[in-house]
Amino acid sequence: MAVKIDMKTSVASVIAMVGGATAVNAQDWSGAYAGVGVGSEGGWLGNYYSNDDYPDDYHYAGAGSLSGFVGYNIQLDNFVVGAEVSYTGTQLATTQDDGDYDYVRNSMLDVKLRGGIPMGKALIFGFAGLSVSTQYLEDDYVGMGLNFGGGVDYQLTDSFFVGAEYTGRLMTGHYETGSYDSTIGFRAGMRF
Repeated sequence: MAVKIDMKTSVASVIAMVGGATAVNAQDWSGAYAGVGVGSEGGWLGNYYSNDDYPDDYHYAGAGSLSGFVGYNIQLDNFVVGAEVSYTGTQLATTQDDGDYDYVRNSMLDVKLRGGIPMGKALIFGFAGLSVSTQYLEDDYVGMGLNFGGGVDYQLTDSFFVGAEYTGRLMTGHYETGSYDSTIGFRAGMRF
């Protein structure tokens, strides 16, 4: 009887130690951070006119992008919530059969609400928010819409991290056209 009680106590102690070690090993993601990124852009733009002279939609030619971001995380035990603002510069353009560029998206400002789960030195996260883009079709105009996506950040040191994320955007803009574009990006940042 005494042996069984000791075994139960020992098993409970081991479980408590393992649970405590897992909590200690999980990275604390609380605080402010900032960084830069590179990415690849793509997507399509709907066409308001939709007749024989104009196709129903245009596909964006692929383009590279550079970005900068700032954010703040709050860690609640095994969950992380936060907000991030990022600015992406690109030359994401559509083409017609003659090769002319018709619609060009120059830049995007994304405001994201994030939620994630820390796993060791990694943070797996998802997000949703609002986007604003500068574009032109003969004249400059502004597109607005929603963003969503997810990714992972990995802590290299107490201050530096690297990561990858996917961002999708559903936008409206000039002549009530709608568009979908996406960014697959890699990022590096510093925590403060």
